[in-house]
Amino acid sequence: MSRSGDLISTRAQRRAAAAAKVAGAAGSARPAVASFLAAQSQVVAAEQAMVAALIELQAHVGGLDVAAEMVGLDAESARALVSRVAAHGSGRGGG
Repeated sequence: MSRSGDLISTRAQRRAAAAAKVAGAAGSARPAVASFLAAQSQVVAAEQAMVAALIELQAHVGGLDVAAEMVGLDAESARALVSRVAAHGSGRGGG
């Protein structure tokens, strides 16, 4: 019975040590998370600007496919970009 008790105690100690390690890692990871989120917001803003430019360009050239080709995108990538930005906007309450 004591061997069983020792196993339970060892498991509990390992779990406690793992929980402490995770808590410590979470604290030290905060700056990296903040940096990632800041970079992500810059990417979102850049994608929004790209889509706005594509939409403006398409008005001048007669279509998204032509506008995409003019800036070096294939039509499928341009449509995916427009869809992603539109989905992000609607998912965040329009901006």
